[in-house]
Amino acid sequence: MTWSVADVQVRFGDRAALAGVDLTIEPGQVHAVIGGDGAGKSTLLRVLAGLDLGQTGAIQLPPEDRIGYVPAEGGVFGDLTVDENLEFVAHAYRLDDWQPRARTLLERAALEPFGDRLGRELSGGQRRKLAGSLALLAQPDLLVLDEVTTGVDPVSRMELWRLIAAAAASGAAVVASTTYLEEAERAETVTLLHDGHELASG
Repeated sequence: MTWSVADVQVRFGDRAALAGVDLTIEPGQVHAVIGGDGAGKSTLLRVLAGLDLGQTGAIQLPPEDRIGYVPAEGGVFGDLTVDENLEFVAHAYRLDDWQPRARTLLERAALEPFGDRLGRELSGGQRRKLAGSLALLAQPDLLVLDEVTTGVDPVSRMELWRLIAAAAASGAAVVASTTYLEEAERAETVTLLHDGHELASG
């Protein structure tokens, strides 16, 4: 099923964070959202993740438990080990027989040797890869990734994009904001935002 927002608007006080943005995300495809600081990327992705920002417009999203979301910062429980993070999310989503998928995700993210390491003790790239793995554990219909590769070393960026590509190949609709234009080139479609407005999409 296709997920979308149409004429979505979000205001924070007197400022329009989003002003009439349209976005359609097809299953099995990656849609990139690009733009400078303050363009509205994170606000748009928070709307797509199902968060209530007082937005208006027509919004069609899967149920909350069918959305995987990695915020621009965080997404990992620092006081839990890698394995405990996965177990916590599995129980939160009431997943059965989740361990084989968790092992596969850790292998793809090159995190399998770090199962007993606390989240706060991981490197920045490892934390982002774990956050991505947590978002993918429930095999979401819609995967929302907010600058998941920003500040990550080149090898970890490649491993993260491997996870993203695998999610799309399995049928998930993926929307990812990025500051790297070479990453946007990997996507089937791209939307450019500026000051909350959609400048171009295609």
